[in-house]
Amino acid sequence: MGATSVTGKGLGSADGMNKGSSRDTLGVGHLIGPRVVYAGNWTLVGATDTIEYPTLSGVVGDYSFHVTATTTGHVFVSNPTTNSFVLNGTDGQVVSWMIVKNGY
Repeated sequence: MGATSVTGKGLGSADGMNKGSSRDTLGVGHLIGPRVVYAGNWTLVGATDTIEYPTLSGVVGDYSFHVTATTTGHVFVSNPTTNSFVLNGTDGQVVSWMIVKNGY
């Protein structure tokens, strides 16, 4: 059970610095470790398709690119950059993909 304040001042109140630190929030900016930055599904038209997304901060080595075929067959990523990558598979293949910011 936490302390509360009847007057709204002192320990237990939300007044000033008594409300806790800014690190007490659950916003995505405070996450430590890996996190999904972009994700989606795509149906290949031909053997390759380029997926484009808003430019990632940092360098491409800061991110991991993951793909899986939701239909039969093998799929893989090639030529990842900070704003696109190439999906490789078979025509009509449905692919789920995600980009993960690496973290420790």
